[in-house]
Amino acid sequence: MQKFSRASSRTGPAAQLVRHCLFVGLCLIGCASANVKSPTVAPAATPHDNGTIAVSEKAHWDFFDVAGTRTPIVVPLPKAGTWQIDDQHTPWWVASNTKLALKLEVKLWSERRRVTPDECLVDLRRWRGDWVQSQGVNPVESRVEKLPEGFDSRLTVTTGADRPGPTQGTLVLLIGADISRCFAFLATLEPAAPLSQSEILARAALVTEAILPKIHLRTIAERIETANH
Repeated sequence: MQKFSRASSRTGPAAQLVRHCLFVGLCLIGCASANVKSPTVAPAATPHDNGTIAVSEKAHWDFFDVAGTRTPIVVPLPKAGTWQIDDQHTPWWVASNTKLALKLEVKLWSERRRVTPDECLVDLRRWRGDWVQSQGVNPVESRVEKLPEGFDSRLTVTTGADRPGPTQGTLVLLIGADISRCFAFLATLEPAAPLSQSEILARAALVTEAILPKIHLRTIAERIETANH
């Protein structure tokens, strides 16, 4: 597992303290197991009183791969609670999990020319301006990544802990570009009740260290093989 605390650009006065909390959260999460393809999801083991899973208390996660039906995106999802997945009624691939209090959104689009993450971010601002703007408020972490494979991307983590009420805002934004395409990944906290700081940071670690590194795009050959089956 990659450590969340590797070289990166820090922003915000509390970045060092929160980065330390993130490291603790990663230790609690432990090493994610290999992806397990399965049409079902294992039941939650340790829920909070408000119905959410205590992510900070789980030391092991099993995953199953979900491939987009309209796009060649494959996303590994933790086997916990129930995932509601849709990429037919929205231009985004969307997965929501009430027990984890997480909503994941992924989009791949073509610019038909050589693009940069900045140019892809312009598109994202046009579609999701409020979302992107909220990411710019006191980010905990901002770093350069090579995710998915072949993309130059920028990862930004915002805990949303300063937001009042049960909806504690945005969590993770990844925006990237390869030679001719843009890729965006959004993760949002959607708890039924406010989460503790440790639970927020544990979810950030789960997304950035266990889910994002395993996202990949299916090759043309794999897409043809799947269609033939």
